[in-house]
Amino acid sequence: MKNNARLLLSRKPKGQVAVLFAFIALGLIAVIGLTIDLGVVFLNYTNLRRAVDAASLAGASKYRLNVTHAEMETIATEFLKLNGVNDPSVVITTCNQTPVDPTLCPTGLNRKLVRVQASSPVDLNFINIVPGIPDTLTVYSEATSEAASLDVILVLDTSESMTWDAEMGNADGGDDERDPMVCNNLDSSGTDGYPGECHPFEEVKMAAVDFLDELYFPFDRVGVVTFDRWDNYPTRLDLTNNKATVVNYIKNLQVTPWMQLCADYSGNNDRFHDGPCASYDWGFYVYDCEARTESADAGVDPPDPRTCGATNTGAGMESANEMFAAGRESALWVVILLTDGATNASVSRFVGGSFVSGDPEYFGWCPVSTWDTPACRNGRSDPVTNRHYYYPPSPDPDYDSADFAYDMIDLVADRTDDWPDGDAQKLIYSIGLGDAVTENSLCWDGSAEINDCDPDAGEIMLKYAARQGDGEYYFAPSPNQLRRIFQSIAEKIAFRITQ
Repeated sequence: MKNNARLLLSRKPKGQVAVLFAFIALGLIAVIGLTIDLGVVFLNYTNLRRAVDAASLAGASKYRLNVTHAEMETIATEFLKLNGVNDPSVVITTCNQTPVDPTLCPTGLNRKLVRVQASSPVDLNFINIVPGIPDTLTVYSEATSEAASLDVILVLDTSESMTWDAEMGNADGGDDERDPMVCNNLDSSGTDGYPGECHPFEEVKMAAVDFLDELYFPFDRVGVVTFDRWDNYPTRLDLTNNKATVVNYIKNLQVTPWMQLCADYSGNNDRFHDGPCASYDWGFYVYDCEARTESADAGVDPPDPRTCGATNTGAGMESANEMFAAGRESALWVVILLTDGATNASVSRFVGGSFVSGDPEYFGWCPVSTWDTPACRNGRSDPVTNRHYYYPPSPDPDYDSADFAYDMIDLVADRTDDWPDGDAQKLIYSIGLGDAVTENSLCWDGSAEINDCDPDAGEIMLKYAARQGDGEYYFAPSPNQLRRIFQSIAEKIAFRITQ
């Protein structure tokens, strides 16, 4: 029996090994072929994805150039070709085409979106030997890029100092173009397109209007806040996507004058006053503050400066923050703050648990401790001391106009947990215009620093605003730099990718 078993085993067909090896080899070839083909497909998809991303980004980045939908299609298609994709069936969709595609842009949604959809055929070299597998496989990709829809609020200083670059008038009390009551009414018809001849404020208006050309209406919106002495916001334009409305509003802005004129020091005119007023002296425009003059005459030392302040930066920033209540969650929120000096006025004090807005009996936060400094603010700029008085019930006796302005900057930037507004952070770009931003004359006696004050208090605050708002600070020694600065800001907020 054992011999018979050995004989049967020795007769096992040797061809079975060859067949088994053939199946194994075929399987290995199939796996290798599939791996190679899948690698080719993945590589082509990756290239297509990269090309589609680049095309959508290129299209979105051109929104700020006010291009049409057809021009965006051309731009995106060229980027696809540069990346090796020449697909005649490519689909490029934007929110400014007619009709609007509701799958990308629901009705009423003004967003600067560009969607690129493209496909690419891939030749299969190995796996197509299997019955039923085609010779080519088509890969598909799409990308959506978004240029940031902007909600921008221009916060512009219209205090009387915004005439510092005007031509000097007569020394005898005649028309002086540094007086807003004079320069606002020059060229009142606006033969150059800008009524008034108050400089550098006219250049501010021109630069702001040019800035609007860098935006994309109606997808972007702009609001305007002006600030001077008071806290009741004498001029304000809420966010709108109507460019013509914003342009017209800015062009017709004026510098805020004192409402009375004083007799000049030489007695050459008899324009008497019973409140804050302007006075001509030696051919230029100066203050004559009633409270300070009368308290000095009464022997009060230091004299009361509460009617001298003309720059209420805090009120401007507070008003801007209120306007963002109508801001779009999908938009990039931006504040552009422009002033020519340090703040020296604030809102009125608490009365009965609320603010008295514009009441002439209240001149904001101007504690006695600041009366011998440059009017209603501590001489030294300290963004930390005496802060956050705005909500706590117990006022700090040394809280001044600068403290209020710093608080309102924090409110806009949403940097403090105890603010109850709950708004998102806004980007803040700040612009300091003119020498008074860095060389406040009230801090110098002509040769040395006096009053223990910072001559660059304006710049310190503007830098703080830009830092808190993740923006940038710009200094313009003269109005000639303003157009370039506004253009730089426009470029920095131009677009972002969301998808």
